[in-house]
Amino acid sequence: MRVRSVHGDLVEDEADDPAQRMQWLGEVAGLQESLRHIAGKKQQAGRLRAQADRGEDGVTALG
Repeated sequence: MRVRSVHGDLVEDEADDPAQRMQWLGEVAGLQESLRHIAGKKQQAGRLRAQADRGEDGVTALG
C-alpha cells in the first residue's frame, strides 16, 4: 500500500512541475499537427483516387 502512496506522490509532483506541463503541451501540439497532416493526406488520396477513377490526367483507373 505504501508503494501506491509514494507512486501517487511522485505522479502528483510531476503534474505540478511547470516544465513537465509544458513538455506535455508540446507533445499534444505535435500529435495534433500529425493528425492534421494525416487528415490532409487522406483528403489528397481521396481526390487522387477520384481523378483516377474518372480517368483524368491520363491516369488509368485504380482497381
